[in-house]
Amino acid sequence: MKHIIIKHLLGSLSISLLVLLSGCNDAEYSTLNNQLFLAETGTSANAFKKVTIDEEGATVSATARVSNPVDQDVKVRFVVDASILEKFNTRNSTSYAPLPTSHYSLSETEVVVKKGESIAPAINIAIEALSKELIDSGNQFALPIKVELAEGDNICLLEGANSIIYVVDQVIISSVPVLGTDPATRRYHSAAAALKEDITLREWTVEMRVNMNGFRKNNQALFGAWGPGSELYIRFGDAGTPYNTLQVKFGLEGSGNAFSRSNTEFEPNKWYHVAVTYDGTNITLYVDGVKDVDTDNLKGKTTVISEKIQVASSGSEWFVNSCMMQELRVWNVCRTQQQVANNAHTVNPKTEGLIMYWKMNEGEGNLLHNSVEGAPNLVVEPDTPIRWLDNVRSDGKGRTGLN
Repeated sequence: MKHIIIKHLLGSLSISLLVLLSGCNDAEYSTLNNQLFLAETGTSANAFKKVTIDEEGATVSATARVSNPVDQDVKVRFVVDASILEKFNTRNSTSYAPLPTSHYSLSETEVVVKKGESIAPAINIAIEALSKELIDSGNQFALPIKVELAEGDNICLLEGANSIIYVVDQVIISSVPVLGTDPATRRYHSAAAALKEDITLREWTVEMRVNMNGFRKNNQALFGAWGPGSELYIRFGDAGTPYNTLQVKFGLEGSGNAFSRSNTEFEPNKWYHVAVTYDGTNITLYVDGVKDVDTDNLKGKTTVISEKIQVASSGSEWFVNSCMMQELRVWNVCRTQQQVANNAHTVNPKTEGLIMYWKMNEGEGNLLHNSVEGAPNLVVEPDTPIRWLDNVRSDGKGRTGLN
């Protein structure tokens, strides 16, 4: 099993610790005395690291350290503690699930910090690739590891810094449909989901992963939904704005734009995660989890969606480029920036507030299934075969263009 580079997920978060066991606080090494912690935390509490897992899995390490050389052998124990993850989720408004025991193993559970030394040999933690069942669940998994004292005198724990959360970032490999105008077939395809009843939204989120092969014309619409006096329309380009910028039209139909253009100028043949949120006051565009632009010029708007939701729907005259798309979701809640950033590639279909979820990973056919129970599927129009492209990877190492 090969070692995978571990990337900091937004860095290790630090919080001020209350004075706990024998005054063991979050501190620099030089101010600590006989305090046990994990070297990987850097003495910071609430630490977590993202571990990218591909088909071969990954190996990470955990290293017990004492703040100064010990005057005796000190035995320490490594424990997987789900309660740490529960507290982490509460503190950070996350929803990581504990990684099942079948998907990890520890090379050792006990090690010794030798007399005269301050650090023990690192243990290896082997993490297996997630099973299809776990991937399909949409859950995100994490492994909470802590070190505790097994044998030794006059050693206390640096509470908070004696544990770390390893967040599993499974590489997802899928097939995606080509919508818009496919240069290989010279056919234009859009998709629509017929609604059984109107949807009223006082706050909302629309998000998707998208990859355009170019921006030759304005009004290439990714998402469109309308109702009595309502409009929610996300498109690339408008007259007078660069065609490779996103525009969001929201509010009364035809009344204007939430914002005329994104700050981001999108590149062809590159995957982006795009999310637009509205909390009843502010409408915000996120690109790859980072806030791009926001405005409060549409306070207190209620959106009604009737009849259908449309995708790549501006017609062959306007949508002259092709669009690969996946992970299209509609929420009746305003998702936070952290939620947007953490769930770009998957989410549990049963998550509160999720009302539409098209993974777009079928690999064949013209029906894009909705993962929310009872919600409508997207039907590709017209009913001629669309092209599906494989080897699209969430780590960006797979397909990026149409060829």
